[in-house]
Amino acid sequence: MFSNNLLMAAASISEPFSVDNSGDFERSEGDVMTITGQSGNVDKWTCALWAKRESPGAGEWQTMLGSTVSGENYARFDNLDQLYFNNSGANWRLVSNATYTDTSAFHHYVFHYDSGNETAGDRMRMWYDGTEVTSFRYDTNPTQDANGIIFSSEVNSIGRDSATNTHYFDGLIAEFYLISDQLLDPSSFIDGTPGNAIEFQGTYGDKDSYLNFSNSSDLGEDQSGNGNDWTNSGVSQSDTVPSS
Repeated sequence: MFSNNLLMAAASISEPFSVDNSGDFERSEGDVMTITGQSGNVDKWTCALWAKRESPGAGEWQTMLGSTVSGENYARFDNLDQLYFNNSGANWRLVSNATYTDTSAFHHYVFHYDSGNETAGDRMRMWYDGTEVTSFRYDTNPTQDANGIIFSSEVNSIGRDSATNTHYFDGLIAEFYLISDQLLDPSSFIDGTPGNAIEFQGTYGDKDSYLNFSNSSDLGEDQSGNGNDWTNSGVSQSDTVPSS
């Protein structure tokens, strides 16, 4: 009986969560991942990811999340290394006063789009390493219920702004989540400020996707269970990862 109890206890202990891989995006090679037809709630979504930059300070725009429509939804670093989150060109945008140039480590980013929110200042929000960015060079939120492009029928991308204004990312991206119809705080993805990566304990809708870059033959494979795979164009697998 004692032996059986030990076996049952051991079986109930799950393996600790670990991040084992990231995607290596080379700006000079035009590396990008894309998805078409991921139709969700264009008025409410969360994007969360870890990113490690490789070449800031070069007067370049570098995109983490983008769309195929030039100048529409994207989350990126601008040519001054400020964090830039927009919808509809320069009409609605958040641009941080702070700059983000560290190349020594991964940092965590969360973006909320919530155009239906009655509070204008809460319609677009962004966090860096678990702390909300609240000091802005530009702070112009969308009109209420203004549709975004992310989760529309357009092509959305990781590592590129749009099909014409390329603005490729240069560095590593890990633990990428794009979740429709939910506004999730950094605590859903990290355990502190800045914290470590943790296993997502929430629920996925059928339009959501989660990339952990673990399948070397299919880096864009969706791990949420929904089959919302992204098409990989040039991104390679890396074992350099954020702490977990």
